[in-house]
Amino acid sequence: MPRPPALGAPRVLLRIGVVLCLVALAALVICLPMKHPIRDLRVLELDSAGETTVRLDGQTTYGLWDTGTADCTVTGPDGEEVAVLPPSEETPVADHRILGVIEVEATGDHTFTCSGRRISVGRLTDLRIVDCGWWGVIAATCMGLIGLPLATLGGPLALYRQ
Repeated sequence: MPRPPALGAPRVLLRIGVVLCLVALAALVICLPMKHPIRDLRVLELDSAGETTVRLDGQTTYGLWDTGTADCTVTGPDGEEVAVLPPSEETPVADHRILGVIEVEATGDHTFTCSGRRISVGRLTDLRIVDCGWWGVIAATCMGLIGLPLATLGGPLALYRQ
C-alpha cells in the first residue's frame, strides 16, 4: 500500500528558502557599500611639474596615484620630509596605479613636489575591502537565486499538502 507523502518536506523547503533569502538580503546590505571605490577614486590632482600644497588630516593614510610613473617628495606642515612608503598592493584603481603610501601624523598643509603625468593624492582605499564587497554581492546573489525558488515552491506545496 503506498504511503502518503511527508507533510514536513514542503515546510522545510519553505524555511530553507526564506532563510537563504534573508541571509542574501543582509549580505547585500553589508557588501554593496564596500564595492564602490573600485570605480570611483576620489582624489585631488597635483601639479605634475611643480609644487602643490594640500591640507591633509592627521592620523590618516593617503595614497599617491598616477596613470604612469612619477616621483614625488612630500613635506609636512612642520617643514620635515614625510616618508613615501612603497605600496603593499599594485592593484590599479580607476585606471590609476598606486605609487606610494603616506602616513600623515599631523593635520595641516603638506607640500607635494612631483614629476609625472597625472598625479593624485587621496585617502588610501583598502582593496581587500573592495574585493570583499564584490565577492559578497556575488555570493548574496547566488544565495538569493537558490533561496527564492525554494521559498516560492515550498510555500504553495505546504499550503496544498495541509
